[in-house]
Amino acid sequence: MRVALARLMLSAPDLLVLDEPTNHLDVESVAWLERYLADWPGAILFVSHDRDFIDAVAERVIEVSGGRALEYVGGFAEFVVQREERLAGLRAAQAQQQRQVEHLEQFIDRFRYKATKARQVQSRIKMLQRLERIEMPDRAEQAANFAFPKPQRSSRVVVELDDATVGFDGAPVLSHVDMVVERGAKLALIGPNGAGKTTLLRMILGELEPDSGTARLGANVDVAHFTQHQVDSLRFDRTVLEELRAAVGEQHGRNLRSVLAGFGFPGDAVDRKVGDLSGASARALRWPESWWSR
Repeated sequence: MRVALARLMLSAPDLLVLDEPTNHLDVESVAWLERYLADWPGAILFVSHDRDFIDAVAERVIEVSGGRALEYVGGFAEFVVQREERLAGLRAAQAQQQRQVEHLEQFIDRFRYKATKARQVQSRIKMLQRLERIEMPDRAEQAANFAFPKPQRSSRVVVELDDATVGFDGAPVLSHVDMVVERGAKLALIGPNGAGKTTLLRMILGELEPDSGTARLGANVDVAHFTQHQVDSLRFDRTVLEELRAAVGEQHGRNLRSVLAGFGFPGDAVDRKVGDLSGASARALRWPESWWSR
């Protein structure tokens, strides 16, 4: 990613188009990219799910939703405020319009068969026909609905590393690591690319044996693992439903279409090819099997 960004910037384009440029960048690289793009003299059009990155770089936000593109002035924080104000205004206008419609319909029903009011009734019928109804945006499809299953109760210590050293071809990547993770703790690993974060996770999961020392999970610990390259294990020629069925099988009493709807694949979306999905949607299909239990 860093090499690709460097190549683009050295070409000095008038318009820089970036699709999720912060993916796979470490914290320091993201901070540098934010500063660099904020001072970029040309135009920038970028796609991002990183709210802080949008706030640091963007002067305008374009929201693509429901087949429409709406522009807002400012970064992500301003976008959220302006969007809520716009939706509140739409709700008020819709309510006012509905009252107007009800008033017209009541007049029509009351005087429909009265000859002296025929012209007025016809006028109001035409008003209803010409009225452009205010519709609220349907945002339901953007919200995934799922929950993590409750695991069995584990030991107090769920991960323990004792003087663990691990590396490749005799060259250590991590040396003499001591770490204890207790049940219920929430930890984030940060560091520059190549520092050994993924190596540490692989050692904890038992995919790599330490060259010295120990790395072990506690008793009764259920583990679910989601990797940064999870999409690579997908079959792009399968449909969404076929890919899930291949991963979890036919679960008795479970409707896989309903499960997929909870993950943002409603209706006919389950029949789309995996290769036609966006990267974010495709990643949802490779979440560990234990996560699909609700």
